[in-house]
Amino acid sequence: MAELNYRYSENEYLTFINYLLSNGFYLVSDVFRKTPDMIIIHSYKEMLRYWEWLKCNPAPGSPSLYLMHDDYVECPLFQDVVFNKAMGQDVYVVRQRYGGPTIDLTYFPYVNSGTVSYYPYYYYDAVEYFRVRPPETLLQLYKAITMYIRKTTVPITYCNRKVYCGTEYMQNVMEGSVKVEDEFRIVVQKYIEKLVRDRL
Repeated sequence: MAELNYRYSENEYLTFINYLLSNGFYLVSDVFRKTPDMIIIHSYKEMLRYWEWLKCNPAPGSPSLYLMHDDYVECPLFQDVVFNKAMGQDVYVVRQRYGGPTIDLTYFPYVNSGTVSYYPYYYYDAVEYFRVRPPETLLQLYKAITMYIRKTTVPITYCNRKVYCGTEYMQNVMEGSVKVEDEFRIVVQKYIEKLVRDRL
């Protein structure tokens, strides 16, 4: 599975979402729902309303968004009905990898961390399990998304892998306004100190 790890401040994340919506993407939320009606976001204004709602409902499901685009979506997303113990009732959820295809976006607000990824195949039919590779246009748009992230972040090596961090996010780390591992804070601090030295 192709995947890129990023860490954005809330402002940087919402700017990123605005970039996506301005470039033909629409977003499907992966939160638990009491009805089969999916939460679909077409505009930045809708995203801001959804974001405020999500802050007031911190545990309605996963914080994932499925990125859809008319250039690569080939069929509707499928849903499952599952029993949610915390809510005490059946809920509707998107069935991952069934329909679409999609580019998957996660973001965990309490740590300002997320991933963007796509699977090497998806199921076109939920009954026949017809497995299909995503179209080339999805790969091209995924590349455009990762290029945006790389251009708006700096790569930090942590736990033997690259994490792309926004500059405002790193400032928040140093100010202590975002929860991170002590080891990661040290890595960010060393990066900033090196940056200062290089500018002298």
